[in-house]
Amino acid sequence: MQLVEFKALRAQISDTDDELAAELGVPVALLQRWSAGTERIPRFEARLIRFSAASAVRGRALEESGLPECAWLVDFFKSDLPTESDALLAALTCSEEHHTTCPVCQARERFVTEKFGPMPPYPTKGLMTVFALFDRLPASLRPAAYGASALAAIVSLRALFAIPSVIDKPALAVPLSLAILAAAAAGASGGFAFTFVRPTFKKLGRPGDYLTGIVCVGSYLTSLMLVAPFAFGERLMEGPDGWYIVGIMSLLFGSIVGHSWFGPSVGSTSSRVRAT
Repeated sequence: MQLVEFKALRAQISDTDDELAAELGVPVALLQRWSAGTERIPRFEARLIRFSAASAVRGRALEESGLPECAWLVDFFKSDLPTESDALLAALTCSEEHHTTCPVCQARERFVTEKFGPMPPYPTKGLMTVFALFDRLPASLRPAAYGASALAAIVSLRALFAIPSVIDKPALAVPLSLAILAAAAAGASGGFAFTFVRPTFKKLGRPGDYLTGIVCVGSYLTSLMLVAPFAFGERLMEGPDGWYIVGIMSLLFGSIVGHSWFGPSVGSTSSRVRAT
């Protein structure tokens, strides 16, 4: 980022140096060296500054527009958000659901988009960059993308140990690639199962939470059984008894998943947020 651009963006951000430095996660002295042009601004921090400036410009435009604020969101952000990861995710999901159905929120978003265009994506590092890419996918595809990447990563780690063999016999690279693809397909199946059944099962309340977990785990295990010869070089289970075991495991672990991922603590948090 050039000094001219930094100064122009800095002028759009009303935060003090202390506030902006805290937001960027850097010492104030470093921020001041950027302002003086004596030190180069790293690429990640430059993206953060651009994002912060874009947020500030849009915020001021909304204040001057005369559009009303959403009272629900004002109360939401004033409330104490939960610290447990599952409960926090449920609260944020509830906020997103509200935003998509609230006419006040939608009117404010249309105003900002028409005036400035969409917000730049929030900068991320490392693995969070991958998750940020997933967030750009349609909501119906995200669970499959998460599942596919998770299982493909597990098999890829196992494939690392086979690199010496691949160097000696390059032809082995083909079955290893097929193994990773097969694992990704198995992981995606659980995500697609969630996308397909969750809207219907969610209407059933708590029983639907357990059914969702059972179907997702069952889909995942079934796909894993089918691709195991390609992904791991051997069958996981043989004969009808193997499928009975898959059914039992689906009921057991699916119930655990349904309870822990969609359990009462999550539901009560969502209810509390809605009530505010």
